[in-house]
Amino acid sequence: MPEAFRNEPRINTPSPTPPSPPPSPSTPPTSGAEPAKPKTVIKNPPIIWKETQEILAAIETKLGGKVVSYYMSSGWRMVQDDVKYFYSHLKHIGHQKKLYFILISPGGDGMSAWRTASLLRNFCDELIIVLPEMAASAATMLSLAADELIMTPLAYLTAVDTSLFHPLNPRNSKNEPVSVELDEVRRSIKFLTENSKNGADPSEIYKTIFTYIHPVALGAVERSTNLSEMLCLDIMELRKVNPLDFETKNRIINKLNTGYPAHGYPIPRHKARELGLTVNDSDNEL
Repeated sequence: MPEAFRNEPRINTPSPTPPSPPPSPSTPPTSGAEPAKPKTVIKNPPIIWKETQEILAAIETKLGGKVVSYYMSSGWRMVQDDVKYFYSHLKHIGHQKKLYFILISPGGDGMSAWRTASLLRNFCDELIIVLPEMAASAATMLSLAADELIMTPLAYLTAVDTSLFHPLNPRNSKNEPVSVELDEVRRSIKFLTENSKNGADPSEIYKTIFTYIHPVALGAVERSTNLSEMLCLDIMELRKVNPLDFETKNRIINKLNTGYPAHGYPIPRHKARELGLTVNDSDNEL
């Protein structure tokens, strides 16, 4: 975690006469005394730093390898700046034959997941991702880079279908654009087609849809869905020890992007195995 620095304020004693203007940078001070340097205070992370480091050290001992953790509570999201912090940690511990990555996250930016996965794979021969609980959305994408997943009974992945905020999307009661998912649009078209009287002209159905969703916004959602599928494929191709065959990769991509009726649908460890991922159960101690 980056250290934060601050300068303590300097307290000046009032003078009966106005102070002289400070010398310009090019003018040396007239007094021989060195000006006092402000004291620097280094802050430690505010939340149970010592306790968490002890726990991570115990986990490293149990697993027999270096551990890097990525914990995010609900309301926070993965962003691309996170990759820089991981790089500083990974440079410090160096290349590992086997690296353990503890992941708890509600998700975030898919391209951040791709960059983090690529970085982790540059520093290890085998990547094992440990999922204690939530690894949702973009965190599910990141999990696809693992040669092996270790999942507790509470752990779950989710769908990775894309929702998009676009200025031309429908607006809520506060006149703010709402998110739109491509799967929602496809299901709407399917519903209108199947329930129209006397087989309505498809162009009429699209006219109805476009009354609420601008064609440009719909195109942007389609593009973001293509991006999600590409990211899943690229991340899975990083695997080294247990590479997946073409059929398994396609099945995982299609299921995660279009196979679930809700974005937050939980995928516990037995369902993750059915997808074709390499999943091992955690023991009671872990």
